[in-house]
Parts: sequence; structure tokens; C-alpha cells
Amino acid sequence: MHTGFGDPPWPPEDLRDRAYRRSDLRANEVLWRVHPVGMSPVYFGRSGRYRFDAPYHTGVLYAAAAADGAFVETFGRGDPVDRRLLEDRAISRLRVPAECGCVKFHGDGLAVIRATAEVASTRNYGLSQGWAAALFEHPLTPAGICYRVRHDNDEIGYALFERVGCLEVASTERLIDFADVWRLIEKYDIDYFK
Repeated sequence: MHTGFGDPPWPPEDLRDRAYRRSDLRANEVLWRVHPVGMSPVYFGRSGRYRFDAPYHTGVLYAAAAADGAFVETFGRGDPVDRRLLEDRAISRLRVPAECGCVKFHGDGLAVIRATAEVASTRNYGLSQGWAAALFEHPLTPAGICYRVRHDNDEIGYALFERVGCLEVASTERLIDFADVWRLIEKYDIDYFK
């Protein structure tokens, strides 16, 4: 339901009857994830603190198609970064074990489900979480949501539902040791303090 000109829409009442556009993850495709050191890279959160969380329905794991997307989703908010923060975070490559279909929540995938791009970038997490819950309940049982990353919309992010299955950890390293970390800090003009 659209609440007025310029307001991002809530999921339509007939969403369950609409076929969504799919964005398929292929078997063995690699996704990137930034997470705290000491926490499993495969973690489906239920806190309700993040954009597409659906805590009453499923846990959600956030990842990106490229290291750039995972990095900017974590550090692109404009806060300065110091060495300790880079030492306390890891970057992992996760392998998708089998093909799975996600809702394409960008491009032509938006209009067919009556969404707009603002839903994926709004600060109104109640709205984006409402979409996540409605999509989780869709009868076509999507594995998650494929969306444009808020701080770099050239990058693709994924909010994967627990039903995606067991993701395999291909590699994990501390962010401070990651070969591209300085390129990413420079690319996104992140304030770095030693």
C-alpha cells in the first residue's frame, strides 16, 4: 500500500499472488561477508537491528557479491576506522552449495512486486523488515533478497534467509590482513586513524 507521494510503499496485499523476478545464486558461487573476528562467518541474525531482518520469521545473513560491497555495507556510513577496528573484523568468502533463487529487489524486479528502490535504502527499518517478512512468506519460498548496496549501488548485496541451507566457508582472514583493505579504504574515502 502506497502511503502518499514520495513515501516508499509497504508490501501490497496481493504480494503472495505475484511472481517475483529471480536473481539466482549458482552452485559454488562465492559471496563476501565482513563480520566480527571470533564470530562464525555463517550467522543468521534475528536481532531486528538491520535492514532486512525478519526476526519473527527467520534469521538473516548479510553478504555481498564482491568484497567491495561487503566492505562498504559495513564501513560506508562515514564513521572513521582505526587499526583496532580492522583487527577486530574478518572478511570471509562463503560458497553457495546449491543453486538457489532470491527475490530480485532492484531493477525491473521492483515494479513487478510494487516496490521501489527506496525500500532497500530507507532508514525506516520497520518498512524494509516488513518487506523481508512478506517475501519470506511468499509461496515460491525465496532463499533471500538480492538488492543494491545502500552506500554503493553498483554493488549487489544479499539478505539470505536460513532456508538457503548450509553455506560453506571458503576462506576467512582478519580485515587488517586482507590484501585489498587499503584499496577499499581509499576507494570509499574512509577516514583511517592509526
